[in-house]
Amino acid sequence: MMRDRRQCLCFWPGLPQLWLRGCWWGLLFAVTFTVLFNFALAVTFLWPAWVPVTAIVVSWLLVLVTWLASVLLTIQQMPKWTGNRIERRDMDHWFQEAQCKYLQGHYLEAETILTRLIRKDPLDLEARLMIATVCRRTDRHNQSRHSLRELERLEGSVKWKWEIRQEREWLNRNKPAISEEKMYSKDLSEAA
Repeated sequence: MMRDRRQCLCFWPGLPQLWLRGCWWGLLFAVTFTVLFNFALAVTFLWPAWVPVTAIVVSWLLVLVTWLASVLLTIQQMPKWTGNRIERRDMDHWFQEAQCKYLQGHYLEAETILTRLIRKDPLDLEARLMIATVCRRTDRHNQSRHSLRELERLEGSVKWKWEIRQEREWLNRNKPAISEEKMYSKDLSEAA
């Protein structure tokens, strides 16, 4: 049922990109399509005498081609964005498991699960943010900063702007007491 609702988003160009991925260009595309569609409606029903018939036909062809291209593109991209339900449920379980490990102080185990999650879905913003937090907690500040920079480059990271800023503030406040290489090798030796 949920999948059917998501596919309904395909019927308005730009809406799936905006709703599912938080892409601003999706909003721009949706507004552009709206203007084009309204223009075609206006010249067809309100001002048909003012506009040549070829302009009316061309405007409707543009609407149709834009709409078809958008629907086909969105249907093609939808599985990448939503994944199949079983896979998504497994990934949600992994994330919850990583949260539990993190809250228990088992940072290396949490990082292992989060790394597996990111390999499966490189656009998983929550997992990337948590990896940065785990790196900060294990005094790998450079790695944490690198993870935050990677996170900021991804679409949709704007919604995590406050959390990213908080992580940076914590990184700047807490300078590492020992070098990151020593701390990381210490974590690895404890895990073995």
